Amino acid sequence: MIHQEEVDETDPVISALASNRWQTDTGDFGALINLSYSKTSYRDQTATSGAQLPYIKNGRDLPNDPSVTDPETGDVVDQRYLPMQRIYPTRPGVSQNPIWQAGLDNGLPTEAGSTLDINDGSAEYVMARDALILPDFTGERERPNANISLQFSPNDDSEYYFEALYNGSHNRLHNLMYFAFVDGWESLSDISENVEDTYELYPGTNVVRERMVRNTDVFTSGDFTETKSNSYVYALGGEWNLSENFDVRSELVYQESDYEREFFGMRANDQHWQATTNFDGVPGLTFADNPETPDVDESNLTDPSLYTMGAIYDNADEETGSGVTFTADAEYWTQSDLFPKIEFGVRWDDRDASISRRDQDSEEMGCEARQPTEGYTPACDFSTYDGLQKINEGYLEGHANVPRGWMSADSSYVSANRELFRELYNMELNPQFRKTFEADERNAALYAKVRFEADLMGRTLDGEVGGRYVDVLTETVFYDQQSGMASEGETTTSEFLPSAQLRYHLTDDWLVRFSYSEALRMPGFNDLNPTITYNSDLSNVGYGTASGGNENLKPTTSENLDLSLEWYFGDASYTYVTLFERKVEGLVIPFRSSIQADVEGVNVDTFILDRPENASNGVLRGAELGLTYFPENLPAALDGLGMVASATFLDSEQDIPVPDEQANQVDTRTEPFFGVSDSSYSVTLAYERPTFDARLSYIWREDAINRNDAGALWQ
Repeated sequence: MIHQEEVDETDPVISALASNRWQTDTGDFGALINLSYSKTSYRDQTATSGAQLPYIKNGRDLPNDPSVTDPETGDVVDQRYLPMQRIYPTRPGVSQNPIWQAGLDNGLPTEAGSTLDINDGSAEYVMARDALILPDFTGERERPNANISLQFSPNDDSEYYFEALYNGSHNRLHNLMYFAFVDGWESLSDISENVEDTYELYPGTNVVRERMVRNTDVFTSGDFTETKSNSYVYALGGEWNLSENFDVRSELVYQESDYEREFFGMRANDQHWQATTNFDGVPGLTFADNPETPDVDESNLTDPSLYTMGAIYDNADEETGSGVTFTADAEYWTQSDLFPKIEFGVRWDDRDASISRRDQDSEEMGCEARQPTEGYTPACDFSTYDGLQKINEGYLEGHANVPRGWMSADSSYVSANRELFRELYNMELNPQFRKTFEADERNAALYAKVRFEADLMGRTLDGEVGGRYVDVLTETVFYDQQSGMASEGETTTSEFLPSAQLRYHLTDDWLVRFSYSEALRMPGFNDLNPTITYNSDLSNVGYGTASGGNENLKPTTSENLDLSLEWYFGDASYTYVTLFERKVEGLVIPFRSSIQADVEGVNVDTFILDRPENASNGVLRGAELGLTYFPENLPAALDGLGMVASATFLDSEQDIPVPDEQANQVDTRTEPFFGVSDSSYSVTLAYERPTFDARLSYIWREDAINRNDAGALWQ
């Protein structure tokens, strides 16, 4: 049993294993059965800043031209920028289009006094967050597993086995989220005649550290997500000693898996009189009560009367995959002193995958806006439903200056009554899945390597030299999100990948190792899926987001060099230093571009598309120091006490393409590898005894760049 303090729940962890072996007249037979089940209850809370966007510092008048109209509504556009009004990428009446480019890796300049060109002059701007997001995740995760293994050995020269494995996962996730827009500019003059008094900048920058706004829009969201996955593996194999010098082993494996995800969520809309946000370190958010409305406490976020039923979102995914793998490996011991052993083999792998999706929403409209008649509708009132309201408690208590709780739609109630709300919001009652992607990949490989031993200047030089030939055919079919039209793609890869490992014994205790290898990594099926998923502009930043794969991805290749010096100074003690280099070509990195698309049900036609590209080459060089030390001649009680330690120091660089607004590469920037620390170390204290082991480890790594982000997208 495990007690989860965050949710005050005690969860079961159960496992059972049974095995036996029988000797019969026909041979030895063995069987093993292993069953396990675990459940984990959890609660995760974070305070997340929204997009960082430019806001005009002092306001500005544009030409008062009555012919400048909103292209969607036809209304004449207000020819002013108010102080601290958001500068959207485009605006009627402004000649620059775009005024600033969304989705750039490094975002806009953050130096104090930075400006943007607006018509015939420059306008100073500040960078501020548009929102603060407070998700409160609770849920439970179940993991059932089962394994059965059967072995049969009729004689000393052969063995056969069968194995079946099941892994399952079932996750039910509830999210009570609070989303506050914290960038309202219309009522700042009600707070202070000098708008600059409503915010504070980080010294020497144009980045807002703290600000106060009035009449700010907020919404809560009660979201339910359920995921299920099942994986089955069946293996049949054998090993044969065909002669004193020749061994063969082979295996046939079939596996299949399925994954399902369902999401249903409802918003609750509100507007608050005054909010103060702080983005220094852990974000903070507080609300004030309006003294002019004594009957209502606007700072009480748990008051259901403050909220109206907002938009709902309903989507799901289904993924299936299967694969067949055949391997055959052989070892041949020669009579040669120079080449004592030869290994060779073949691998055949055929796997496929399919992805389907359904999605619908209420087009950003709340319940009353989806009704055929205007005015109050009792069915659109939270109080009508017993069980629809949910209030959380203790949110980030002791960790952040944010609200401790709020009212939102109960995600369990919303999900259990999804048919009711689909009908109420005039949506499809039985939405159907549509296939978005299919893939089939066949991978064939042949390998061979030779072990050698030789005498060089009176000392032993040994190692292995070999190579692997890989031939891969990947066929894909993707379906356009809007038209449903199918498009087929095909990629082929054929590569020879050499490898060599050499070891030279300087003395009985000192040796040098050298290795060279080439490696190839194929793109994942999800990365190859070019189907673009479009998302609405949920926080009014002026554009939506989009994501998709890339059917033209090529494999990532690398050349790997290692050189090490090792000293063995005891039966179980040694130390080493290793120098290494990795040259990587075709590294897959996220690549962003701005695209235009008219997508039904999406509230914008400009999107920042995030998709993978073979857009980077890089080099990683470094050194590793290591020590394994188990002292000898210790007292009996301390025998087996020792330590294992290592430290790594490296330098990495990769070429990052710099695109223009049309996603054409115009420059290259050099940066460190994503997710790779320049230094790290680990220390493990070990106590090894014949009947038990105990280890205590400490691992440290320096901060590393995760990925570039403009700040105009989610952080």
